[in-house]
Amino acid sequence: MDLSVLPVTYVGVCMCCMLSEHLTRFCTPAIEVGETRPISIDTSSTGRPDAPCRVSVTNPKGQTMELPLSQKPDGYDTLFAPLEPGPHKVNVEFAGQPVPDSPFKVDVKPAPEVGAVQVLGLESRKCGVAWVLVTAP
Repeated sequence: MDLSVLPVTYVGVCMCCMLSEHLTRFCTPAIEVGETRPISIDTSSTGRPDAPCRVSVTNPKGQTMELPLSQKPDGYDTLFAPLEPGPHKVNVEFAGQPVPDSPFKVDVKPAPEVGAVQVLGLESRKCGVAWVLVTAP
């Protein structure tokens, strides 16, 4: 089984594209803490699309966690949802072998600072004083 042409996509961007002797294309878009991104492993061209697959992520502290996979006719899907910023490694194995370019390096950016956000235009408005004259009968 030739794993040199096993595409792994991350958020619709190819992480491991058609490997040749001299060219390996690898690109990952930025992801922020708290985002969830899909990862797809296309095993349809391997002759054994249902062979065991394993995806794990190693965080900046060196802790490794296996990601749950769902099988589909042309391979496997999983979700990557980092909990901390910094360099992560996504390890992908198929049929007991690492796929080309695995582990994939993903730099996770910190989540935006929500406390610095200002919402304008919804402030309380000052009302003018209305005088009401009440007379007793």
